[in-house]
Amino acid sequence: MPSNIEQAISLVLSSHQSPQVSTVLNAYLRIAGFPLATPDAVTLFERALDKHPHMEERPAGTVVTKAITDVRQDYYMRVLDLGSLVMPGIVDGLYKCPCCGRNMSEDEMKRKVLALEDGLEMEQYHYLAAPEKPKKIKSKRRIATKTKARMRKARPFDPYGPSTSASSM
Repeated sequence: MPSNIEQAISLVLSSHQSPQVSTVLNAYLRIAGFPLATPDAVTLFERALDKHPHMEERPAGTVVTKAITDVRQDYYMRVLDLGSLVMPGIVDGLYKCPCCGRNMSEDEMKRKVLALEDGLEMEQYHYLAAPEKPKKIKSKRRIATKTKARMRKARPFDPYGPSTSASSM
C-alpha cells in the first residue's frame, strides 16, 4: 500500500503538474486529511519526506521515488535560502535536523543537503557528524559516620507501664 506522500506525488503527476514543493504539500495535506491551516503542517510534511526511502534503497528507482527525492532536496534548499525570518522551527540561525531534531548551523545543514544531492544516506551522514559527549563521572555516595551527638538516647520501654504520651509533651 503506498504511503500518503507517494499518493500525493502520484496525484500531482496524474494531473500533469510538475512535482514542486507547494503542489506536493497541498496534495499531501489533502490526502492525509489535515486542514491546510494546521500549525504543524510543515513539520508533518518534513517527516513524511524524511521517512520515504532514498533512491538507492529502492531497486527499481521509480518515478515517484525520484520525484520525492527531488522535492526533498528542493525543499531543504528553500529552507536554507529563506532563512530564520520566514520558516518556523529555525531559532537563532540554527536549523532543526530532520533526523533527530538536533539544532545545527547553516553550514552543517548545507553539508547535509549536499550529501543528499550526492546520493549519501542522511542517516549515514548524520551519524558521522554527531559529536561525542564526554561521560559524566558520578561521585560515590558517602555515608556519614554516627557520632554521639547524632545518636538518640534509648528510652526504657515497659509494655505494662503508664502511657508515655503525657511524658513526651
